[in-house]
Amino acid sequence: MHGHPTRAGPDGSFATARQLVRTFSVGFDRRDVEVAVAPFSADMLWIQRVADGPWTRFEGLGEVRAMVRAMFVRHAEQRRRHLTTNLIGEANGPGHWRVRSFLTLLTLVPGGKPSLIATGTYEDDIERRGSEWLITRRLLTLDGVPVTID
Repeated sequence: MHGHPTRAGPDGSFATARQLVRTFSVGFDRRDVEVAVAPFSADMLWIQRVADGPWTRFEGLGEVRAMVRAMFVRHAEQRRRHLTTNLIGEANGPGHWRVRSFLTLLTLVPGGKPSLIATGTYEDDIERRGSEWLITRRLLTLDGVPVTID
């Protein structure tokens, strides 16, 4: 994908919803905070859990932006690749989609082999806000023990 991904247009199709989900991954993998958070609403709610651990909440775009920045700092030596697959959308009335997808997260360390560091699922609520469609809630559930690809 070349160029700068932007928020999806006003058509309300499943293609629009898919584009929003993918924009986060592209921005994160490019280490571009503003692209990563572009699909999210100002009142965004991000809820995540790793394996059977506690649920963590990030409320509002500011907290989500800070979480993304912190991930970039924490993993500065790594390049990450989000593979978001098997997207299934459910229209929940006019102006609302729920999109579920799978996440496979790889890390690329210079001179090393790609490593699988996480798998999980996203559940995104996408709503029409004025002329834009935005992700208003993301539930991220990461599976257990990471494995390495030999």
